[in-house]
Amino acid sequence: MKQESGEKFEKFLIRLRKQADKCCFANKEESMIDQITEKCYSSELRKKILKGGDKMALEDIIIEANTLESVNREMEEFTHNPACNSSTVNKIETRRKMSNKSCTRCGSFKHMPQSMECPARKIKCHKCGITGHFRKYCLTVRPLKRQFLSSKDPTPTKKSRTEEKEEIDYVFHVDDDTTINCWVDGVKTSLLIDSGCKCNLITDVTWRKLKTNKINVF
Repeated sequence: MKQESGEKFEKFLIRLRKQADKCCFANKEESMIDQITEKCYSSELRKKILKGGDKMALEDIIIEANTLESVNREMEEFTHNPACNSSTVNKIETRRKMSNKSCTRCGSFKHMPQSMECPARKIKCHKCGITGHFRKYCLTVRPLKRQFLSSKDPTPTKKSRTEEKEEIDYVFHVDDDTTINCWVDGVKTSLLIDSGCKCNLITDVTWRKLKTNKINVF
């Protein structure tokens, strides 16, 4: 199986993916990359894949292939219309602006996000782990890494056996979930129903009130 002259890369990719589904490859993505490198029609794409080596993932190759096709198509328009005027240039610029809003899953200029031809439809994002988009176009916000501030007792006459640590966490909350009001050791606090998190959080104000009541922490 090889990409025919004039065949769009996306159609070639669909044929290749269907064929790969029928085979029992140990690593489907690597096998598809090998097939694209050997059977793709564009020599420019082949050079970029070989130059990128193992650092180039399948989604990077797809983005590169779509970009090359788009550039080559516009170059052909200029070649066949050497006397193009400003209206032709404006038309191309308008198409670019419109295409930037096309597919938010793979960045293609040729289809909408709902299209069955989207090459990212069955690709697992390496950033969030969700299937359906490329890592480059992932909208998931990653929480910042934890930072630890350590402080020791500055008084030379007193020696502390333990070092006090202040842990700074960054919390992101986007949903308007249902909460209930409860009393914890005499302190009224608002609790989220079934947060689904491994750790449940309370505000700094609530924590200080609980410490004032000398609550036992386990």
